[in-house]
Amino acid sequence: MKRSTSLAVICIMMVSCLKQVDDTAGGPKAKITIINAALDSDPVTLILDGQSINETGIAFGQASGTATNSYLDARPGVQSTLWQVGTTTPAEAKFFQWMPDTYYTLLQYDTAIGNVAPVILVTDNITVNDTMAKGRFINSMAGNDSLSLWLISSKDTVKLANKYPYLGKSGSFLTDFSTSWKPGTRRMELIDQHGVVIFSEDTDLEEKMNYSFVAFGESGGTGTKAPVVRKLAQLK
Repeated sequence: MKRSTSLAVICIMMVSCLKQVDDTAGGPKAKITIINAALDSDPVTLILDGQSINETGIAFGQASGTATNSYLDARPGVQSTLWQVGTTTPAEAKFFQWMPDTYYTLLQYDTAIGNVAPVILVTDNITVNDTMAKGRFINSMAGNDSLSLWLISSKDTVKLANKYPYLGKSGSFLTDFSTSWKPGTRRMELIDQHGVVIFSEDTDLEEKMNYSFVAFGESGGTGTKAPVVRKLAQLK
């Protein structure tokens, strides 16, 4: 089941909530992955109660965290929430309740105009398989191209996505990492709606891991806007 909510809508819903005293400094954290897939966007930063969650701004085509885990720790609770793009003054802060031991993916997409672009927030359903890798595909490649993503090994081919619509058209992406496969080295192939491979790369995939495969760029793009898939490890 797809469950998605725009950051703006969530924040508006929380405006009437009173800010709560935080007693969880040493306790469970909220986990947040930040992705910047908006063309022409300056680096982005998430600011909670005046504190930047990511130490440096996240440029277009990049995500938070490390190669082994894209989630960042954040103090849970109702907090003043700001989305900062470059040096552009952000909109007024809103209150949002970040839950402990909850995993979020926050993604800016489409094209930034005056450093303003759509942002979507989902709550990830993270589970672990002891012997398999698991994953989902996010089509944030600007345009109207429906994309497929295959993970190919010498033994089998996993069709992770089949003509999956562009995020700007669908308005959502999967909260579940619903496809599983045997770990090992596989070749990622991103395929456009006409069956043409527009990006290919070998990658290592581990057991007990959840992966998001995110398509960046734009249809027919070149240079920094050329179609590309980046693998994000999202560790529970």
